[in-house]
Amino acid sequence: MKDGKTVDGLEAAMLAPAKERLAKAVAAGTITQAQANARLAKLGQRIDRLVRKTFPVKS
Repeated sequence: MKDGKTVDGLEAAMLAPAKERLAKAVAAGTITQAQANARLAKLGQRIDRLVRKTFPVKS
């Protein structure tokens, strides 16, 4: 945690817009709930890897 913010909070903020769009797509019948769940799971994994990655320090 830095400056009162957490990694989980950052991940949640990054996932929120996708969750909203997927919920609208499910409501519209464009995709199924199972498809939305699968996409959210995959996106969650990608965001987790991105957020937790350690980048090398440049000299």
